[in-house]
Amino acid sequence: MIEVELLSKVTSEGWVILQQKELEKEGTGDALLTGKAIAVCKPLDSVLERKWLKYYLKTDGTCYWQEYNPFPAVPAMSFGEQVRTKINALVTAATIKAGYVERMDEPTQTALVVAVKSDNSLAIYHVCKVAGALTITAVTGTYPI
Repeated sequence: MIEVELLSKVTSEGWVILQQKELEKEGTGDALLTGKAIAVCKPLDSVLERKWLKYYLKTDGTCYWQEYNPFPAVPAMSFGEQVRTKINALVTAATIKAGYVERMDEPTQTALVVAVKSDNSLAIYHVCKVAGALTITAVTGTYPI
């Protein structure tokens, strides 16, 4: 990324840039790295968090974080976590009293979920992922074992 993108990323994460300073230069020619630091702050609950973020600027204009990326990509939630989150949301909203995953196949993103409805009856649901969204279908009828 270039320096403008790096600074844009900092502000898009909710940080305010207070100060910028150039640190040491390392290397020579095309391998020249200019160390830079930015002081940032962000309100967090009742505290104003402040820290320094350091990065390197190459001669071609590209930038790299020094030591670690302060804004790592958020790992994608697994299918199982999405199903459990949906169950917890339904319990919190009092749509169901409880629920659990009876069977799950993570590779095909399908699951069989049992829910205790508000009238204390049990219901079985087929949960799968279609076009990135969870699809929940009630399993009805009788099935031979």
